[in-house]
Amino acid sequence: MEVVFPQSRGCAGMFFLGARKNGAGVTEPTGTVVLKRTYDINPLTGTLTAAATPLPIFLQDQPDNVVQNSDFEMSQADFAEAPNNPTKAGRWLDAGNVSTLSPGQGVAGTRAIRVAGALSSRVAQTLAFEKSLGGRSFAFSFSAKADVTPAQIAGAQLEADGTAPICVVNANLLTTLNRSLAIGVWPPNVQAKELRLVLPVPTDATRTAFYDQVQVEERAFTTRWDPNTTFRYEHDLAAFKPEGDLIVLGFTGVSGTCRARVNGSVWFERTLPVEREKAAFGWESRLTGPRATEKGVFSGNPSDYPLADPLPAGFLNRFYNGYNRTAAQLNPVPYLPAGADILLERTSGSNYHVVLGNETVAATLMVHTGTGPDKELFWTSNNIVMNRDTLVIEPEANRCFVVWRGAWPSEDYAENSYRQLVVTLS
Repeated sequence: MEVVFPQSRGCAGMFFLGARKNGAGVTEPTGTVVLKRTYDINPLTGTLTAAATPLPIFLQDQPDNVVQNSDFEMSQADFAEAPNNPTKAGRWLDAGNVSTLSPGQGVAGTRAIRVAGALSSRVAQTLAFEKSLGGRSFAFSFSAKADVTPAQIAGAQLEADGTAPICVVNANLLTTLNRSLAIGVWPPNVQAKELRLVLPVPTDATRTAFYDQVQVEERAFTTRWDPNTTFRYEHDLAAFKPEGDLIVLGFTGVSGTCRARVNGSVWFERTLPVEREKAAFGWESRLTGPRATEKGVFSGNPSDYPLADPLPAGFLNRFYNGYNRTAAQLNPVPYLPAGADILLERTSGSNYHVVLGNETVAATLMVHTGTGPDKELFWTSNNIVMNRDTLVIEPEANRCFVVWRGAWPSEDYAENSYRQLVVTLS
């Protein structure tokens, strides 16, 4: 099937196959199409302008902390990388064979990475990005301690080829874990798309350093360490969202009540703590809490996979929605209307204003049912309803994106009858 998406500025689109529950609670295979448009926000007026560089369709969750194995709870053996070396920290490279895991050094009995050896030794991890680093802000933080004091580290940092490092940390270590942090911006002319995160040995070769809870975040401020998995962006491959998702990343740093109003009505409200969190209204976890109960439970023998029914008994389509369940003030949360006036307000700190555009997104599915020649003139046209079901706002970046999604029962038409899917933006 040919799929045609608008070539308008800021747009990205995708068609895929999925599954949802129908009104009778029976699993229904779907064809799903999504159109994402990224916007720059004018912070003074709240008006939107289509972004020159759109965010892509996310095929998998995008973590907020881009470090892999950042709390060192797993070794290379756990990652099936080095079965003969079960104490080496997975995902990290070293100079001088200095990286080993030490039980009980981390928080609550987790394993920290042990770093000791020649003064040139260090452990490092390479992080890759889709675009160059130039002009982008990063925050770097970690917990560290020493076996004995006095002990110092110098040059814990972020590096990129062809430029000086940023977020450089030089610190005195105690015998208990303490947190260090740094914020930096790459020079505008940096073309590299990879950075190296470096953790050095102590400046005294007789000392040993222990690192834990390492975070690298793409933002101009650090947030508290969160031991649970958190997303900056959840994947876009939800087969169907029965409600609207309103996500606000950042916009923290002050304590007190935070609200998200849509056309004057409070849609979300919660109390922000003193310690800065990653998001005012972030993605609800799929692993714990209310959302986890919406995914249902598979019955039968797990060894029977692939299951005849891809969705378990008790699955609710709302599981596909990522909004904060406890902060939601409406039930259900509606789809976002065209031209919506959105006000993010706090009892302390400044507010933030976003006004959605009035774009209309439509999708037309063309199928050949076997009547007449297999030519466009004889294809059957079917209108697919496109819901504006996701809005993600990033106030600190003055950026947001909107997702329109359409879904239909894919088995309504024979697989070989699909001819064309056209998505338009007006």
